[in-house]
Amino acid sequence: DRVEAIERLVAVHEKTSGRDRDRVSRKEWKPIKLALKSALDQLGIDAELAGNLKRGFASSPPLTLQERIERMAALYCDQWNQDDRDLLKGLGSMITARNDIVHGRLVDNIDHLAVERLRAQVIFEKLFLSFVDCPEFHSSGYAQLSISSLERRLAGHDDG
Repeated sequence: DRVEAIERLVAVHEKTSGRDRDRVSRKEWKPIKLALKSALDQLGIDAELAGNLKRGFASSPPLTLQERIERMAALYCDQWNQDDRDLLKGLGSMITARNDIVHGRLVDNIDHLAVERLRAQVIFEKLFLSFVDCPEFHSSGYAQLSISSLERRLAGHDDG
């Protein structure tokens, strides 16, 4: 799956650039975590529930996959053409389509999957080629043309 490939590429980028997935640094998270646990103790809720909630505070909330992709793309997208940058606007829809498939949800429109598959393909290619320092590569534009054509067709389905 292309979205999985993007996620693996982002993980490699994070590892090689010294970044992590934490929304808040570990140093900043520690006093927050302690304050949250203390606040739970004062609520007088069931000990089992409090324990489960406290385990949730063990580490900083992670960035979402979309935020991680956007963070990586921000480093490179100034080298991309506008059509490629515009594809990033559909990251949420792309990730939702992947999640629908992974979690076995019924997909009611195959064209929607085709759009998101192509979007993931182009985004992966752009991120990968940027990551390996190949910014001069430009795609033929076929994928973007296919995406815009399918999106127009989908808009027609929505109107009818």
